[in-house]
Amino acid sequence: MNLRNFWKKIKKPFMTVAAVILVLLLFVVSVTQNQAAPENPMEKENADPSRMYVTSSSLAMDESLLDSVENANINTGNQENQEEQEEEQQEEQDEENQDEEQQEEQQQEENQEENSDNSTETQEQQTSEEQQQVSQTPLDSNSEQLDSLLPIVKKDKTKNNSGTGPSGGDSQNGGNGNSGNSGQGTGGNGNGKGDGDGDSQKDGKQIVVAPENSEAYFTTSLKNEVVTEAEYPFSITYHSKLSVISTVVDINGNQQNYNGSITLSEGENKVTVYVTFRDKWSNIRVSSPTYTIYYNPSNQILIIADELKALDGQTVQEQQLDFTAYALKGTERVKLIIRRNSEKALKSTDGDTAYTETLSEGKNVFTLIAGTGTATVSENYTIYYDSQKQADDFTLTLEGEKNSSTITPQMSGGSQTFRYENNTNSFRFRFNHSQITGKEEITSVVCGDSRGGTYSPSANSNGWYTISLYADREMPIAVGFIDSNGNSGSYTWNIEFNRTGETPSNMAPVVEHNLKSEYNTEYVDLNVSAKEVSGGGGALSADNMHIYVNGEEVKYRGCSGTAYEYLLHLQQGENEVVISVKDNQQYETTKTYTVLYNPSQITVTFQLEAGTVGLGMLIPRHEVTIDGNTTLAQLVEQQLAEYSFTSMITGSVDNSYYLAGIKKPGMTNGLRVPDELKQMIIDDGMGWTGSYQTDALWEKDFAQWSGWMVCVNNYYVGTGMASRNLSDGDEIRVRYTLAGGKDIGQYGNEGVYGNVQGNYGKEW
Repeated sequence: MNLRNFWKKIKKPFMTVAAVILVLLLFVVSVTQNQAAPENPMEKENADPSRMYVTSSSLAMDESLLDSVENANINTGNQENQEEQEEEQQEEQDEENQDEEQQEEQQQEENQEENSDNSTETQEQQTSEEQQQVSQTPLDSNSEQLDSLLPIVKKDKTKNNSGTGPSGGDSQNGGNGNSGNSGQGTGGNGNGKGDGDGDSQKDGKQIVVAPENSEAYFTTSLKNEVVTEAEYPFSITYHSKLSVISTVVDINGNQQNYNGSITLSEGENKVTVYVTFRDKWSNIRVSSPTYTIYYNPSNQILIIADELKALDGQTVQEQQLDFTAYALKGTERVKLIIRRNSEKALKSTDGDTAYTETLSEGKNVFTLIAGTGTATVSENYTIYYDSQKQADDFTLTLEGEKNSSTITPQMSGGSQTFRYENNTNSFRFRFNHSQITGKEEITSVVCGDSRGGTYSPSANSNGWYTISLYADREMPIAVGFIDSNGNSGSYTWNIEFNRTGETPSNMAPVVEHNLKSEYNTEYVDLNVSAKEVSGGGGALSADNMHIYVNGEEVKYRGCSGTAYEYLLHLQQGENEVVISVKDNQQYETTKTYTVLYNPSQITVTFQLEAGTVGLGMLIPRHEVTIDGNTTLAQLVEQQLAEYSFTSMITGSVDNSYYLAGIKKPGMTNGLRVPDELKQMIIDDGMGWTGSYQTDALWEKDFAQWSGWMVCVNNYYVGTGMASRNLSDGDEIRVRYTLAGGKDIGQYGNEGVYGNVQGNYGKEW
């Protein structure tokens, strides 16, 4: 064991024992010298508290009590001993601090070695995270005002409201809207795609350090200069002991991992270095100042006039314009001629690169010429001078790649929708503002994230931001600014993304429906269900669907599981039916069909079942030929009457028809609920009573969730039977359930016959 560690472990107990021994020695000396204990003044009547003092008897502490007191200090009256103990305690604390520092340095060295082995992976991760780096420090003086703007209006384009099951309303089997039946039932179960993590950050907080504070963390050999070689090597010196996660270099808005050098583009290059460190609790992203490096091959002529370039196309209020300009061939200076509005050449004020010019009202064109013959290079910059321009003329512009939007200070605190159309949700933008008094400034840019919070995106060296927009709702972007009068303001643009172009086949929603090419009825029931591909295969709602018949949109009227029901009104002859589905990422499937309507009679099959109570087929499966416009309610009434059953209904066959029960003499002879089913209903808490009426089957007989349900072509219908039309070849099953459909293959989010999700896994 290390001697230092051993001493640290025994030091505290040793000091405690030594103190106890010292007390005992003092006590023994006191006794041997026959020194009586001092009189305690507090025992006297009218004792003076100011004379209270500690006697040696007060030091007769139990040794175990001392052991339980960390760093116990015993006042023996010996000031020198007390000071010695305090010095030893300070030395102990210093040694512990030193050990902790050594351990921290060792851990940092290990992290740096690990970082070196994984630099490629972490740098790629950093590049993907740069769009959404959240500053934990206040954004600026406008942050409080910006907070009042967010939450901002966020329009949710998708509302999922699918559902199925026996419920109230005019539907025999239930669902949403005007659907319902069986007295009780399951309410609609929503289906939909939630937001992803979107703008999440790894491992806690992200702290952003401004360029002016970067030297405490790292420095570079970058500098503002002109070079003649495209390959530009430079070094980075790290001053922080924190672990380095990644080092990224931004060159004119393009980012790459640092590898010791960069390749410059001919002309001006804006270069910024971003280093991400890691401490115990957070990532710390530090950016260097932005450097301007000109790459000018030795045989090329380069004109540098930064002030004129910055003011090109701008309107200024100051008539006197001060600027610098010069020309180079490679890195050597060459003669530069400057003219304004084609007048005589300007003379520099310092005989070198500085110029002062008095602008004319209106347009001022500066022409800069360098070189001779075929090697001549010229540049033009236009600056407008308006002596009447006022500070109130300040404007702020959101500039996208395809369109822009401009506001004035009077609009501060407001918002507007900014529409962006593209085949990708990557949105590139920047802000421009007028330069009038020099007070103008963009102070902050804040975006809303997928969780209802905010984050501050990072701009490249040219001021461009790139973010990912939401496809199903607007993305708020709030900007804080200072106008020409020095007043603070803010404004919010809500970016609405509309995807354009054709949907890739591997992203198109999957659509299923029951539409046929020919019908004998004027009214047709269409069932449509759809699932997205881009978002993980989730079911889509009616809000994602648009159905058109002969150019007119049809609204859904109910649902059967994840299938939404539409009533199509056909015209005699050919009809155009369009089914269009767009998912939450705005990927679309649109199909057009030609449907023929020829009025005539149709043939369907019908059966009445009560297998759940052991009665089997009350009306056996058989074909029925009926008029093409017969409704489901009319068919049920016809068949019940034909087989001598009396129906008990609410509503009528023409409106809100609901089959509550049927009766017939002798129909319950042989009735018996299977023991297995009975036990399932009891275990499921479905309200088993066991009671019923002889020669009849009503809703709520036997159990609270019993009743009649109707299945058409393997779908339990989600609309009222009075408004449900039939088609040639339809198969109709009227079935008695004791458990809200769980015992006949219908329950939960799926209306398709035979689905076992939420069912008992067996039919009776």
